[in-house]
Amino acid sequence: PAQPSGGGSEGGRSPPPSSERCLAELKSLEFIYEKAVLPDLEYVFKHALTHDVAYATILRRERRTLHAAIGAAIEEVYAERIEERVEELVHHFFQGEVWEKAFHYARQAGAKAVALCVDREAVEFYLRSLLALGHLPESPEKLTRALDLRLDLRAPLWRLGKLERLFALFQEAEELARGLGDPR
Repeated sequence: PAQPSGGGSEGGRSPPPSSERCLAELKSLEFIYEKAVLPDLEYVFKHALTHDVAYATILRRERRTLHAAIGAAIEEVYAERIEERVEELVHHFFQGEVWEKAFHYARQAGAKAVALCVDREAVEFYLRSLLALGHLPESPEKLTRALDLRLDLRAPLWRLGKLERLFALFQEAEELARGLGDPR
């Protein structure tokens, strides 16, 4: 709502409502609810359709900015236990197009999934890491990372019985090693 001239705020508008007030209103309208995830509190949309409609109203550029900011906030808030949040970080940095961090966290999430023998998830995270890597500038380090990621995919693909895909990855890895001058 607009304030009368001289109301003290820039442009005659009132300051934006506080986050707490907005959350309280959304809760009272039953759009969201609180979910206790000890020691923290999270807010969740009551219906997936409400989430989808709200998300669709945000411009792509703004969504990118928001996802990048959310990823950075998660890194800051959970710095001491970041490994608990790597999957969320993959999502937000991927959507925020923060490719270096998307690469890093997707690879970390892949390794976490391998350790838990959740092979389909591991493959998905490693492939997302490869996709993020594709957005980074060309460099010898990028080639080394691409080679290492293909080697990271060995165990989960083997356990899933995806031998043709594994063979293709080995061929790609061999080509990358040649490009790097790495005879191993």
